[in-house]
Amino acid sequence: AERGRISQPISPLHFLAAVMRSRLAILYLCMAGVFAITMPLFSKMLPFMARYVHENEGGLGATLAAMTIAQMLAVAVFTPLAHRFGRLPVGLFCLVAMPVLLAVTLAMLPALGDAFWLVSPAFGFLLGGAIMVIWATAGDIADQIAIEAAVRTDAGLLAFLTLVQKAGIGIGAMLAGMILESGHFQAGAIQHADALDAILTLALVLPAVGALALPAASVAVKVK
Repeated sequence: AERGRISQPISPLHFLAAVMRSRLAILYLCMAGVFAITMPLFSKMLPFMARYVHENEGGLGATLAAMTIAQMLAVAVFTPLAHRFGRLPVGLFCLVAMPVLLAVTLAMLPALGDAFWLVSPAFGFLLGGAIMVIWATAGDIADQIAIEAAVRTDAGLLAFLTLVQKAGIGIGAMLAGMILESGHFQAGAIQHADALDAILTLALVLPAVGALALPAASVAVKVK
C-alpha cells in the first residue's frame, strides 16, 4: 500500500483492533518495550556506578552530558548510513556492539581507571543509532498494518510506540528499585557485596541482555 492512498478517518478502537490483529506490530511493540525497560538502566545507574563502584563522582555531570551529545551525534552519523546500507545492518551493528561494550566494561572494570568515563558516550552513541532504527521502522510497520487492515495508522502507531516506551521506562525504574532492595542497598553507606552486584547487574548486565534480545526481532520484522 502506498502512503496516503487510504485516508478515511478511523476510530481509536478500529486502530487498536488493527494493531492487535497484526503479529508484526505486536512483535515490534513488545521489542520496543524490552528496549525501553533495559536500555535506560545504564544511565539511571551511572551515578550509582560512579559513587559506589568507581568511587569517583567528579566527572559525572560531564559524562552524562557527553552521553546525550553522543546520542544526538549518532542520529547524524547513522541516518545516512542506514539510507545507504539499510536499517537492518545499522541496527544489528548497534545492538551487537552495545553488549560487547558492556561485557568488556564489566570484565575490565577494576583496570579501567579514568577510562571508565569513556564508556558512557560510547554507549550513548550506539544507543542513539539503535533508537533511530526503532523509530524509523514504525513506517514499515504502519505499511504492513495498512496492507492487512486497509487503514492508515501512522500517527496512531507512533502514539502507541510512545506509550509502550513510557511504560517500559517506568517498569525498568521499578525493576531497578526491586533489585537494589534485594541486594540490601543503603544510600550513602558502604555497600555490601550484594548491593554492588545489583548495581553492576542493572547498569551493565540487563542492558546487554536487552540489546541481545533485539537482533532476532529486527530480522523478524524485516527491517530494510
